[in-house]
Amino acid sequence: MSFNKNFYQPNTTATREMAEKRMLETGFKSFSFKGSSFSNGASFYFTLTDGREVRVSDHPLTGNRAFNVLEVNLYPVKKLGLNR
Repeated sequence: MSFNKNFYQPNTTATREMAEKRMLETGFKSFSFKGSSFSNGASFYFTLTDGREVRVSDHPLTGNRAFNVLEVNLYPVKKLGLNR
């Protein structure tokens, strides 16, 4: 049995429009699109009017960049309620 080296395929179905919608849902009103990357998944970069950078992505940042960029999950985390 051989190992499939391409078993992981980045989620390239995410779009800039989805990221912009997510920005609005999380309360950001004034922002401009900076760029996107699909190397490790889908990531979209925006700049706020005050100069801060926001990253909307389907995976978290690691390393020092995680402290310099505001992160928004592309897909909101669903919370389960308690059954009473």
